[in-house]
Amino acid sequence: MRSASLTVVSQGTVKMFNQLLNSALSLAIILAGVGVGNPGWCADAVRSLDMKLRFIEDLIHANPNDVGLRLQRSELLGNLQRFDEALDECDVLIKRNPKLRDAYLVKARSLAGKRRYKEAVQSLDDAFKLGAPSSKLLLSKAKYLKNEKRYQDAIETLSKLIKMEPSNAAAYEARANCYFSLYG
Repeated sequence: MRSASLTVVSQGTVKMFNQLLNSALSLAIILAGVGVGNPGWCADAVRSLDMKLRFIEDLIHANPNDVGLRLQRSELLGNLQRFDEALDECDVLIKRNPKLRDAYLVKARSLAGKRRYKEAVQSLDDAFKLGAPSSKLLLSKAKYLKNEKRYQDAIETLSKLIKMEPSNAAAYEARANCYFSLYG
């Protein structure tokens, strides 16, 4: 239900509401006794994501041009495996602001969710053009390359990451897995 009384709010207020919503949802899940031992925990988690999505959409209704809210919406849609909707939102964001690096990352995740790894790698490469690659981006790229069975490219990507961050254990583990896949 959309409220006609919603007005434009500041970024700080949006972040505060988002944090409060996350806290309230977490508390509700704890009080309901939801946890890993409870077979219904996954459904409850999805319901909480749906609640958060509705909240974000209400805020977008009041602030239709808020890039941060739209980016959060696309991430939530991806988390809910509504990949086509997430991709549509990312495409709108990228069209409006081609330098919005996070939109390329969210787009890559949604493409990977649809097993479109080649396009996911391209989306990450587009993000790299906008700034130095982060460890998160490089790990994602290597994962998508490995899923395409492009093990040597994944190893090269992970080697770049290891050179950037010599203590990154996840990069060493991923590279070892690629070597194992390549050489068995």
